[in-house]
This record gives sequence, C-alpha cells and structure tokens, in this order.
Amino acid sequence: MKVHKILKALDVKRYKHTIGVVETADKLAQYWKVNRKKAKIASFFHDLGRQFNNEELIQQAKKYKIRIGKYEIENPLLLHGRIAVEILKKKYNFKEKDVLRSILFHTTGSKRMTKLEKIIYLADYIEPGRKFKGVKKLKKLAFKNLNGAVAEA
Repeated sequence: MKVHKILKALDVKRYKHTIGVVETADKLAQYWKVNRKKAKIASFFHDLGRQFNNEELIQQAKKYKIRIGKYEIENPLLLHGRIAVEILKKKYNFKEKDVLRSILFHTTGSKRMTKLEKIIYLADYIEPGRKFKGVKKLKKLAFKNLNGAVAEA
C-alpha cells in the first residue's frame, strides 16, 4: 500500500488535516505507549472515505454492503469510516484488525475502545488545525487522562 499515492488524491485541506492527525496520533501513541506504526497507519487512512460526497457515500455503502441506518441517511458523512475500512480491506488487502477498528470508530467512538482507538479518535478531534472553544484544554487533557479526554470530546 503506497501512502503517498493515497495522500496525492487528497485536496489541500484534507491533506493538512491528515498530516495533523498523523502527528498528533504519533505523539499520543508515544506518550501512552501504544504501537506508533499502527497509530500512523490508522491516521494516514482514517479519512479515506471522505473523498466521496453524500450521494457517493451512500453508493459506496451499498457497493460494500454496509448497513445504512436512519442516522446515516440523515448524515451520510457518518459512513466514511466504515467505507475507509472496506476500501482498505478489499482494494489494498489490509488485514490488521486493530488498525481497521480504530479507523472504523474514529468519528463515532464505541464502547470498550482500545488505547489505539482512543488515540485515533482524539487525534482526529484535536489535531493542530482544529479551532474550537476548549480544544487547548482538551489537548492538555489527552496527555494526562486518556479516558477523561475521550469522555470530554
């Protein structure tokens, strides 16, 4: 799997965001003693499904036989993590389940998240390009209390 080929396909905004997530996830993984390589891989590909508009997200979900619920119909962007996972599995034969799960839940979170899943979830939420009230506090919390930061996010 060629990271640079996939990154070339991103627009400037998505590219900057992705690099910010990779850098943030790497720092969090190092701090919390999680496999940094896996954190970087998940970060590079977490938004692979964001290349599609709403109509295309629905089409891709149908193509990959992803169940589309009421919330996804109302907000198809919620499908992008699940679509990213399917693309990685089918197109690139990627099989690392823990990395795939962290991509799957990077937007919505889930019950009983692993440290890697929490790191990707938070890295996406607090990467340097994010500008919202409370983000600085959340960035500090992510390095003090991982569970607390996830709950706060």
